[in-house]
Amino acid sequence: MDTSRLLAWWETVTWYRRILLIAQLLMVLGFAVALSVVRGRPGFAYGDAVLLPHAEGEDTVYAGRVDGEQAAFTVSPGGRVSFTWGEYDYGPYEIVEDLAAVPEGYGWTRGIEIREGDQVLFRGGYAGDPYAPLYREDGSILMGLDTYITINDGGTEWAYSTDGELLTEEGLHAPGPAVLARLVLDPELHRQGSVWIFLLVTMMTGINMYCISFPMKVFRRNLRYTIQNWETAEPSDSYQFLVHASWLILAVLECVLYWRAVFSIYY
Repeated sequence: MDTSRLLAWWETVTWYRRILLIAQLLMVLGFAVALSVVRGRPGFAYGDAVLLPHAEGEDTVYAGRVDGEQAAFTVSPGGRVSFTWGEYDYGPYEIVEDLAAVPEGYGWTRGIEIREGDQVLFRGGYAGDPYAPLYREDGSILMGLDTYITINDGGTEWAYSTDGELLTEEGLHAPGPAVLARLVLDPELHRQGSVWIFLLVTMMTGINMYCISFPMKVFRRNLRYTIQNWETAEPSDSYQFLVHASWLILAVLECVLYWRAVFSIYY
C-alpha cells in the first residue's frame, strides 16, 4: 500500500473516527490474545467458570474462581469428592455405582448412589446429559442445572430453592448431585470461547470499521440505485448524527459479543 496515500487519507479522518477505529483494532487484537489463552486451558465446567485440573498425589483437584471466591473440587480414588468455596467446606461426598439403583425402564443409565456421611443425597440413574443427567429411582428427572429463585426486598436479595427453602450463602454454593456425578463418572473437560463466534464478531467489526473509514463512499453507494446524480449527493446533518451514533453503538455491541465469544462456555 502507498504510504503517502494512507497518510493523506488518515489526515482526513476526524478524531472521533480515529478513536473508534483504534479502539476496535485494539479490541480485535486483545480478544484474539485472550481467546488463544483460554482455549489452551481446558477444565471442568462449573456454572460460568472453568476449573483447571492439576494432580495432588492420587487426587485430582479442579480449581478456579467462582462468584468472586476461590473454589476447588478434590476428587479422590474410590469416588470421594470434597469442595471448598471461599471459607466454606462441603463434603466429603461419596459416589458409588449400584446396578440396583437404575430406575425401571432406564436400563441405559448407570445406577449410582451419592452420600454425604450417612445421608443419601441421590439414588437413581446417571445418563450423562449435561441438562438432564440424573433420573431418580421413581423415574423423575433431576435437572443438571441448579435452579433457585431470587427475591429483591428493598435492595436485599433473598434466594430460595425450588422447594421454597431459604438459601444461605453457604447453601447457595453447595454442589448439586449432578455436578458430583459428572466429576466422578464423566469428568469431561471443556474450553471457554468459540472460534466461530469470534470470527463472526470480527467480520461484523470489519464492516463497521470500513463504514467508519469511508463514510461518504458508503453513503453514496447506498443511493446508487435510488436517485440520480448519486455521485455528488451530500448527507444531511441528521443523517450524519445517526450514522455517527450507530458506529459507537455497534462498537459497544462488538465488545459485549467479543466478551461472550471469549469467556462463555460452549458445550
